[in-house]
Parts: sequence; C-alpha cells; structure tokens
Amino acid sequence: MAIEVSCGKCGKAYRVREDRAGTKIRCKECQSVISVPVVEYEGDEDEYGFADASSWDEPEPRALPRRSQPGVTKAATSAAAFTIRKLFGVLALLVAGLMCLGIGFQLMNGNFRALGGFVLVAAVGGVGLKWLRT
Repeated sequence: MAIEVSCGKCGKAYRVREDRAGTKIRCKECQSVISVPVVEYEGDEDEYGFADASSWDEPEPRALPRRSQPGVTKAATSAAAFTIRKLFGVLALLVAGLMCLGIGFQLMNGNFRALGGFVLVAAVGGVGLKWLRT
C-alpha cells in the first residue's frame, strides 16, 4: 500500500512505498525535503496498540497442487500405465506372429509380392518389444 504525500513548498503530490514511512524524501521539482508520515492502524486496538485479532479476515484456503491432491497416486497411475504397455506389447507381438503366418501361406501359394509384408511385421514386432521392455 502506498502513502500519499505532497510537497509543502510547491504542492507536488507523490506516492511513496509503505516501507519509507518515517523517512524523508526530496521533492523532484523544488528540491525541498518532505517528511513521510507513519501511517497509523485505523482498526480496533488493544491497550498495547495491537489490532484485535477477531477483526482480522480469515485467509483463503490455498488449493493443493494437482500432484498433492488425494485420490489417484502417481504410483497407481504408473502401475496402470505399466500394465497397459505390457498388454499392448503382447498384443503387438501376437499380431506380428499372425502376419508372419499369413505371409508364409501367401509364399506357399507362389505369391512372392507378400515378401514386402515382412517390413510391416518388423515394425509391429519392434513396437511390441519396445513396449514389453519399458
């Protein structure tokens, strides 16, 4: 909160930070010295000059960061992701195996153009192995 002061000589108004209360500043217009007053508390005070705690506002509760909120933990999420990766890895290897069988049947029937399918088998099998290793 800023304290508003004005020069007594030229009338120029200034806004001064609250931590400058009780100090003196120099006017930029006429170079005269201005005393910054100490701001008094305007609320209810006890005999020692302290504010009554019952008049204070309650602080708003802070929201917990997302990773600290109760519920699904990071370990549970990690375990579920691990299980899903393993499942898809096995499925990918099964698909690659079935593709190899299909290509083998095509080659037995004399269709040598099916050899290009081994590229796809290698890709699917590679993904399956990667998911099984992670």
